[in-house]
Amino acid sequence: NKVLNALFGSILEKADNICYEKVLPIFRKMPGIVQLLPTIDLVCPDGVTSNLTVNGNAIKTKGELLNYYQSCKWAHENEDMNAPVRSWVADLEEYWDAFYVNGVHATKLVNTHYFAGNDINTTKSATVIKEQGQYATSYETLSDKGDGTVLYVSATINETKNVYPTQGYSHTDLGQAFIQELCIPQTIEATKSIDNPYKIWWIKLGH
Repeated sequence: NKVLNALFGSILEKADNICYEKVLPIFRKMPGIVQLLPTIDLVCPDGVTSNLTVNGNAIKTKGELLNYYQSCKWAHENEDMNAPVRSWVADLEEYWDAFYVNGVHATKLVNTHYFAGNDINTTKSATVIKEQGQYATSYETLSDKGDGTVLYVSATINETKNVYPTQGYSHTDLGQAFIQELCIPQTIEATKSIDNPYKIWWIKLGH
């Protein structure tokens, strides 16, 4: 039916406009979203080979990465490039540094276990070109190295100890679908090296 198709198309167009004009600006103003931005450890782990290129320049240092993030429109108050940088973007370097104790990532100082999805196409790198005040971004997708959202190396802090790969499970599956074949066996395995009340409680239940 042409009338229904036209109506449906109009609804989709309005929904798309609402998303870009109303919803995305809200997300861009959330500190939590900025805190999920890739750090230099992921962007250029060896200090030589960078996964992020901006206007032809490879980002290789923490300072360069911070400058790039702070040069983005969303980093500024009311998304006005002439306005001050949002406080939590200005303090991003301090947030990154807080994860390290004497140069060692905090997760390596405690008995940490990682449940990481793998074997699903996951974006690895990005090329950014600034055009007329906007950023046009292209992505390179690498197979078999993540859960479709988070790179395997990022999910595990490049750690090999206490890592439980979940082949073929997506980011959504890991975060929400606590299905029996995923959750129970790996939780039992992880708790073998954890001497705490939770382990005792688990054993008392007969697991």
